[in-house]
Amino acid sequence: MSQLNTLLPNVANVRYFNDVIDFGLYLLGVPGYPLLTQHAAYCMDNEGKMLKNKRGTRGNNAVKNPFLGCGLYKYAITQMTVSFDYYKKVEKRDGELGATEGNWIQAVIVGNRITPLATHKADVVTRLKDGIDPNSDDAKLIANQVAVLDDNGNVQFKSDNPRLYLRYEIIRHGTAEDRNEKTMRSRSCYRKADGSFVCKADLKDYLPERKPRLDQTDYQLTSLENVVELRFNGEIWRRRTSNDDVAAIIAAAEAAEVAEAEAEAAAV
Repeated sequence: MSQLNTLLPNVANVRYFNDVIDFGLYLLGVPGYPLLTQHAAYCMDNEGKMLKNKRGTRGNNAVKNPFLGCGLYKYAITQMTVSFDYYKKVEKRDGELGATEGNWIQAVIVGNRITPLATHKADVVTRLKDGIDPNSDDAKLIANQVAVLDDNGNVQFKSDNPRLYLRYEIIRHGTAEDRNEKTMRSRSCYRKADGSFVCKADLKDYLPERKPRLDQTDYQLTSLENVVELRFNGEIWRRRTSNDDVAAIIAAAEAAEVAEAEAEAAAV
């Protein structure tokens, strides 16, 4: 944690980070968190990103997912914030130690303050939550662990390569009270390893169905492994090891979609 205030090389208005740990440490040293624009790339072959079969088909009638194994990536640009009364909301929901009950998420805590970073409980020193019988099956669940802070109020990482995530709230269009009636301020596309784009409509039945959130919040996580760029205050934070230009890829996908629509209209 002594590296928290270490600044990475600054070239013009671009701050590069060499790996996830460097980036996480840099983020923790930034005072205040305004509106952010996140550029991210997600490998769709990773577990849980796509279904093995078309939704609604199974057994002998199962339709195999034709997009598995083709190097499909999702590229997304999303507007978000981590300055939305963050501490009040998160502390109220997560408790004093920032440990979300019922799952594996642990907020990264520095100096007794909850930061916009999260990690996996298995990557930090934890103890069994109060009220849990240590001899019960519940004691074996990672969800029932809470972080043990050091004397300076910091989480204690026990992994050399902890899983780190950016935790944020999505910004949405509109003024409707119901979150599900408002669209995200986000642009995205899907591209295969060969450079061809996949229409979202063609992919829809091969994606897990998302359940509506009942708490009306937009707290979400993105692994720092997936973040290509973060932009705010006129600066770009970019992962040096990524060659993806997310904005250019999405712009090309949108142009291809327009060209296809114009061609179809001209053929009628």
